[in-house]
Order: sequence, then C-alpha cells, then structure tokens
Amino acid sequence: MFRERGLLISLNEFILLNKIESKVIFLHSENKKRLNLDTELSIYRIIKELLNNAIKHAKASRIELQLIYFEDFLYLSIEDNGIGIKENQTESKGNGLKNLDLRVNYLNGKMNRESSDKGTLISIEIPYEPNPEDKITADWRPSTF
Repeated sequence: MFRERGLLISLNEFILLNKIESKVIFLHSENKKRLNLDTELSIYRIIKELLNNAIKHAKASRIELQLIYFEDFLYLSIEDNGIGIKENQTESKGNGLKNLDLRVNYLNGKMNRESSDKGTLISIEIPYEPNPEDKITADWRPSTF
C-alpha cells in the first residue's frame, strides 16, 4: 500500500488514523516526485518517530510538520510547543533518538536539533539524485483533514 500511495498520502493517513490531526499542521510542497521505496519508508519512519516523541514525551499540543522537496534534497522539520528535550536526555539518548540518528545517517542526511522548555525544532536535510523528468513546484500548502 505504501508503494502505491507514497510518502505524502501515507503521512496524511498516519495523522488521521492516530487521531492527531487536531495537533498537527502538515505543510508540504505540492509534489509529483517519488523517491525510491527504501528512502521514502525511512523518511516515513523518521517522521512517525518525531511525531510520537513530540506527543508522548514532549506533551506537545501543537506540532508543525514541514516537508519540502527541493531540486536535490528534501527538507523536513518538526516544531512543537512541548516541554523540550533536556540536556541529559540527548546525552543518554534513548532508543528513539538513537534510531533517528541512524536513519538520518543511513540516508546521508544532516539533522539539527534546537530545544528549550518552550518546544523543540528538529530539521533534517536528505539529499537525493534529481530526476529531470520529475516535476516539482514551489507551491506548498497545509494538508486538509
């Protein structure tokens, strides 16, 4: 099913099935591009982990997820209004943060974390080979639930 629907539709379905649409604002570029299945699945798992962490651990009531396709990299960010990641949490890294680092590294991506007691912003850039046949538009919009 994931292969047919792709990343954006699968993310929308995840948000709806988990009844978190009232907390999540999903902004994404209008995209005709499909990355290879392994890459899309890894990105999907990264985003699921980040959303679950924001809700479960950070106790966020508002999360903004952005997914923007550029010509040769995908930018994704998740910003929440939760309690933040404490310094000792990043040093001792639970399995979730370790898995996140491994997945981003596997995709040759770069990740940046900024956190305070007012929330957390995690931004990730994942490179990919551009395909001249793919059509990418600069328009991006919130998903409608």
